[in-house]
This record gives sequence, C-alpha cells and structure tokens, in this order.
Amino acid sequence: MPDLVQLAHPEVISAGARNAQRLPERFTVKCNFPGLDEMKPSPNMPCPCGSGRKYKKCHGSQAAASASANASGASVADWLASGARMEAAKQWQQAELHYQQALKLDPGSQSAWIAIGRLAERFGDEETAQQCFEQLVALAPDNAPGHFSLGNIHAKKYDFEAAGQAYRRALELDPSLAGAWCNLGNVEKYLGQFADAQRSYRRAISSTTEPAQRAKQHSNLLLSLHYDGSLSHAAVYQEHRDWADQHARALYPASPSWPNHLDADRRLNIGYVSGGFYESPILAYFLSNVLAHHDKSGFFITAYSSSRAPENPVAALRKNADAWVDIAHLDDDAAAEKIRRDVIDILIDLDGHGPTGRPLIFARKPAPLQVEWLDWFNTSGMDTIDYFLTDPYTTPPDSPQRFSEQPIPLPHCRLCYSPVGSAPPVAPMPALTGAPFTYGSFNRQDKFSPEVLRGWAGILHAVPDSRLLLKNRALQITAVKAWVEKNFARLGIPAERLVLRGPSTHVDMLKQYGDVDVALDTFPYNGGLTTCECLWMGVPIVAIEAERVIGRQTSAMLRLLGLDEWVASSTDDYVRLAVEKSRQQEAVAALRGSLRQRFEQSPLCDAPRFARDLERVYRSMWQRYCAVAGGSS
Repeated sequence: MPDLVQLAHPEVISAGARNAQRLPERFTVKCNFPGLDEMKPSPNMPCPCGSGRKYKKCHGSQAAASASANASGASVADWLASGARMEAAKQWQQAELHYQQALKLDPGSQSAWIAIGRLAERFGDEETAQQCFEQLVALAPDNAPGHFSLGNIHAKKYDFEAAGQAYRRALELDPSLAGAWCNLGNVEKYLGQFADAQRSYRRAISSTTEPAQRAKQHSNLLLSLHYDGSLSHAAVYQEHRDWADQHARALYPASPSWPNHLDADRRLNIGYVSGGFYESPILAYFLSNVLAHHDKSGFFITAYSSSRAPENPVAALRKNADAWVDIAHLDDDAAAEKIRRDVIDILIDLDGHGPTGRPLIFARKPAPLQVEWLDWFNTSGMDTIDYFLTDPYTTPPDSPQRFSEQPIPLPHCRLCYSPVGSAPPVAPMPALTGAPFTYGSFNRQDKFSPEVLRGWAGILHAVPDSRLLLKNRALQITAVKAWVEKNFARLGIPAERLVLRGPSTHVDMLKQYGDVDVALDTFPYNGGLTTCECLWMGVPIVAIEAERVIGRQTSAMLRLLGLDEWVASSTDDYVRLAVEKSRQQEAVAALRGSLRQRFEQSPLCDAPRFARDLERVYRSMWQRYCAVAGGSS
C-alpha cells in the first residue's frame, strides 16, 4: 500500500501575524531534561539527560548557544536559514535550537512554527507537531502548507475525517499542492471512496511537474486501483500501460547492449531490487528463506537496497546475500548505471509500483533480463521487463489477466512462506468451548471495502448468534472504531456483535487467532502474509477467487493445500460458504487440528524446493536469452 502520508514540501513560509500564543513545551529531538541550568555540570561530564554524550556536546552546547543568541545580532531569517542547514546536515538538536531562537525573536514566524513541527513529526513527537501546526493555522488561517501538515498528523492518527477536512482546506487555498491531493486520495481510499480517491490521485499527478515525482504519483494511483472491485481487468491493465507511455518509454534504450558473457551454463549474477530490505515483513517472510537456499555455486546474489531508513536491515536478508549495495542515495539513472557496471544477468523487481518501488530504474534496462515478482501483483506496464513470475493457480491458462511481460509460472506457488518460529500452538476451536461462533479478519483497514463490509454483514445476518473479530493497527483509534461501527450499523449489525482490536506484539497477535473459528478474506485485495499467518495458526479461511493476481492470492494457497471447498466464486457464494462452515463445526475443528502440519508439509513452506524451482526458471530464462542473443551477434 502507499504510505498514508506524504510529508509536506519544505517550503519556507513568510513571517506573519504577531499574536502567537505560548510555545508548546520544548520539544528536544534526542533528549530533554529539566533543571540543567541549575545543575551546571562540567563540560566533559556525561550529560544528565542520559543521551550518552558529553554535556558540552549535548545540552551544554544548547545552553551556550541560547545564551549567546540575543547577543549575536542574528535575524529571524538568519536563524531559519542556519536551522535549515543544520537539518540538512542531520544535526537535529542544533536545527531545533536555531528554529527555537527564531521563534524567540518572532513568536509569529510561520516558518519557525512549521519547521519545528516538521522536525517533531520526523522524530515521532506527533503531539508537539500537532501543537505547532495548530498554532500555525491559528496565526495564519490561509496558510495552505500549515493545513496540509496538520492533515498529515490527523492521518497518521487514522482520524480520517479531520485529515480530510484539513487536506480539503489546504487545497482550497492552494490547488497545486500535489502532496495534499495524494494524501486526500489515501484517506478516501481508506474510507472506501474509490472514485473520489482516483480523482484525487489524478489531481496529484497533474499538479506534479518533476518527472520522477510525477511518475511516483501515478504509481500511487496504480496501487489504489487494486482496491476497487468495480474496475475491469482491462481498464487496470491499460492504466499500467499509460503509466509506461507517460513516464518510462522515453527512457527505454534505443539499442541496448550489455557486457555480460553469453555462457548459458556459467554462474549467474542475480540482482534483487527493493526498498523493503529494512524491516519489511513481506521480504522477511517470503524472501529470506529463498535467499538462504539459493545455490551459491550457481548463482551470485546481490541485494540492491533503496530503503531510506537503513538502520535495521532484516538480518536474514543481509546475511544470505553475497553482496549488499545501498542505492537509496542514487537517482534512478545512477542506480541503473551502478547495476549495469555490476554486470547483473537477471534483475528482479520486488516492489513494482508499490510505495518503495523504483520502476524507472527498470525502464533504463540495466540488465539483459528483468523480472517482476513478489510484492507487486500486476504488470509493470513496461516493455523493458521481460517476465512476470506467477503460478498455475494465480494465472491459469484461460486467465483474462494481461501483462506487458511474459508470464512464466513457477510449478506450485509464486510465494514461499517462512513460518514464525515463536508462534504459539494452535488453539482449540472456540465455538466448541462455549464461545459464540466467531468470524475474523486481521487484514489492514484499507482492505475493508464497502463490498467486503456488505458481505460480512450478510454473513452475520445469516448466523444470528455469531460475531466478527477485526484486528489491525488502525483499530487502536477511537474514531476508526466508530467509523467501523457506524458502517455496520447502516447494514443492520449492532456494535455488540463486533470485536474490534488494535495492534499488539506479533506473538500476541498470532495467539489471538485462537479466538477465531473461521477467517474471512478481504476482496478484491486479498491477504498475503496475513493469510499465511492465519493458516499457520490453524484457522481456515473463506476466500473469493477473482480475476486479478491480488484477487487470487488466498485462493491459490487454499487450492495448493487441497482446500478447494473454501474457495468462493462470487460475493454471494462467499457468504454461502461462510454460513455453511458455521454449521460444520466438527469438520472445521478437525481441519484446524491438522492445518498447520498440512501447511508446513506443502510447497508453500518448502524453501529448498522453491529455491530450486526458482533457479530452474532463472536458468531457463538465461539459456533462452543466450540462444537468441548469441544467434543475433
């Protein structure tokens, strides 16, 4: 999914009204400790704030700078400019101090308020950020970036109504704010207002002039289309092709050539490109096990990381790559040139048009063969990507799916799951222990489309004593819970039949599957990792088998496990199946007892076999390329 919030543009806002109220409590990026002025530690002592730095390098430097501020003769503009330089140099405390000095000189400085607010937002101090942005719009009600920034804080708190109001106010004042259009689209998508969201994304595209950012805004639109079940597959395909025509085609090399040695049987250089090598659950559970079982005698693996937050790489990913290359600091042209110099034979795009995707690298064709796989579930739309990895269940021979690439099936499934080692044991079926029959979904909130809610309501109406357990990060917010309850109330389902839970530790989340009898998949955007964890915890799931790749993700797993009877063909069939399972509790309980073992012994969890299958596909691609390229040379 796209990030819910795009940060506001760092434009400097002119100084405004002088009726500022008091400052919020001082926000210190790295540390804050009251009473330091009275303590007066020596310069080389550890700072009492606990930062681990010497006092002279921490609060001592701030105190000295503050004492000399008034005597320096620096203007508000000087302090703002020096704060911006400090921020660019990642000297966060000094940047904050300089912005605070600007506010001391001019408590009505809009630029200072927004700078401190954005710095607070960067480090997760959303309360201070909200205070700053609220102060800013109180000082200057017509300040569009201020309303934009305030909307971002509301959106991060999943307060969609307040976020939407703030974005719309910002856009009334400045219709050219592309980020506000994009974030409004994100909010509308979360609320299931897909047509409105698509209009907002298109306004974001038309409001963006920088080519790479314009392409990124268009990618946000592509991702959003997968949530809308009303769109035909042909329409979604054409939008991907339009993206390529508008943003990628001009970058296609006219006469591409590569220095790669045309030996069909030599060791191959495989490159994986992703912005998710740091803290991505998708790569952690679907790629790390594959990398661990790659045949290193036949394949040299390079991970190209485009993550902007390189502090915590997924250990198994870095450990199992032969080379690790950071390309986050490189633009698309430089990154493509780096890959070309590394003489990669097959380059795999793991992100596609997702939030961390770099599709314009692939437009430049830095490797002879390029492949779309894993965390993108549709065509790239580009002529420069050769293959799309799929499987027989996801893309059957009679599928209406369309690709600019050649779809090439892996023999079993396009995904290989690495089970959670710390997962608790499978719990008994709760309905057989006296609890109400409980349906459940632990999918993300933005997958709860209006059609999904209607289907779930239909199930609850047909099974009167049942309840529905929903769990995701957004449900920690009172406003989101109220939104869910209101939408179900419109469908005739009272709040007391809903169990709404927010986030928890991963192990505790898995344990809570013990409260669910039968899981309900989302559609048209299926679960992936959520489905795997649900099945691993012994909870069978009802799913619709749709046309798109993302709409067949869960059904492909169920069919691979021999659970065809859990796959529905339509919303009505989905409701019928879910109701039927509530009347087959003994059979469901028996399946629950054997499901983890069935899953563990299936190709879905067989990483060595999956790696061999993947390598055979890579080798076949390369042999075919060598035959064609060798014959034409």
